[in-house]
Amino acid sequence: MTRTIRERVLAWCRDTLIPLIGIAAVSRWEEKPFSPPVPSHFFPQSVWPKAETVIVIDLPVYLPVLETTPSLWYHEQYNTVNRLLDN
Repeated sequence: MTRTIRERVLAWCRDTLIPLIGIAAVSRWEEKPFSPPVPSHFFPQSVWPKAETVIVIDLPVYLPVLETTPSLWYHEQYNTVNRLLDN
């Protein structure tokens, strides 16, 4: 049985302990759910014109770490998050 891309993405997030994931059609950006609205040049189809679906993942950066900026603690958290995203 072949798994869909969605199933593979969700499995990868579960395996890597990603706490939050969202998958949505690019048309959702036209609904303007944010106030103030996101400028259109940040819409997924502006970045990648052929985009149909957007996958958003969340890796937490803890507030106590963020508040220490600039610090070695923040630098290590930043590098760790980016390493996880690169894998």
